[in-house]
Amino acid sequence: MKCRNPRQQAYEILKKNRQMKNILVIALMLILEAGMAQLDFKIENITVSKVIEEMDTNIYIGGFGEGPGISVICSIINNSNDTITLFLSHAEIYVIFTFENTKYCRKAIYSSFIFLNKDSLTVFPNQRFDFNFYDDYLLGTDFHKKNSRILLKDIIRKDNTKEVIATLPTLKVRYKDKNIDIVTDEIKNVIVEDIPRIYKYYDE
Repeated sequence: MKCRNPRQQAYEILKKNRQMKNILVIALMLILEAGMAQLDFKIENITVSKVIEEMDTNIYIGGFGEGPGISVICSIINNSNDTITLFLSHAEIYVIFTFENTKYCRKAIYSSFIFLNKDSLTVFPNQRFDFNFYDDYLLGTDFHKKNSRILLKDIIRKDNTKEVIATLPTLKVRYKDKNIDIVTDEIKNVIVEDIPRIYKYYDE
């Protein structure tokens, strides 16, 4: 009987274990991707506000020049045969868009999750979960840097139409919790408010 080198045996065992580990990782990734593929994530509606901003005085008022805001309603639809758990207490919402050839992924702060008072939510087969959020999505971009308080001190009206037209076709929403990471594939409806947002100055 031929004796095998113990070092060689150990190497072969480690090699097999590594291969099994890689197979398990790939299998898990495929399972997760298959599960996410059976989730429809869509933007049901976007309402764009503050397209036109006006001040009733030449004294700077906080908030003026921050650019357009978006109120977004999203839906997650479970098209699988299994229940899906959304871990809302770990969930983060991001707005993804391109502005002046730069891609941004901005974390939205104000979402309806905080009013649900739930750590998690079960979505049964063929059911859907809707949520909404608001964001001044151009904050932190070059648009906001150019529209600083100093530059705006002599401006009482801003038209943000060009920025809305440039960014809206590229806009997507990302939902991420500890198990799910999905991005919207469709915007079903857009409403653009044509009423100017007027910032009033109150002298106390």
